[in-house]
Amino acid sequence: MQLYSELGIYPLRVRRAELALRYLRYLVQLPDQRLAREALQEADRLRRRSTPSWTGDLAIVLRDLPFEMPSLPSLAHLDTARCDGLLGILRQVSRQWIWDSIQWIWDPIQVVVSLPLLHSRREPQEKGTPKVIQLCRRHYCTFLGFSSLIIAWH
Repeated sequence: MQLYSELGIYPLRVRRAELALRYLRYLVQLPDQRLAREALQEADRLRRRSTPSWTGDLAIVLRDLPFEMPSLPSLAHLDTARCDGLLGILRQVSRQWIWDSIQWIWDPIQVVVSLPLLHSRREPQEKGTPKVIQLCRRHYCTFLGFSSLIIAWH
C-alpha cells in the first residue's frame, strides 16, 4: 500500500485484473469472424457449463479481489460500455480500498509534532496552487529515485 501512496502504482492483483478487463474490452469489440472473438465465445460457452475457461478465470479473479466488485456478466450481456464501466468501478473501488488500508498510517502522521514536513503535504499542480493529495505519484519520485527504490539502492 505504501508503494501506491508514494508512486501511484496499484497492487499487482488490481493491475492484473485491469489488464484482463482491458483485453476483454478489446475482444468484445472485435467482429464475430475474427478468431479471437470466436475463442471468447467458446470461453463463454465453457464458463456457462461450469468448465474451466478464460472468462471463468476472469470471473474468479474479480470475485476474489479484496474488495467488492460486480460479477462478470455473460458475453450476451457484455459490450464495450459495460467493460468500461467495470474498469471504472475497479479503479474507483480499489483506490478507496487502498486509502482505507493506509489510513492507519496517514492519520498519526498528521498529529506528530516532529513530522511537520509531512503534515498536509502539498503536491504541485500544473495550473494553480499546490493541493493536498494523499494518494498519488509524488513529484519527487523521478525515474532515478524510483529505480533506486526498486533495487534498494538508498
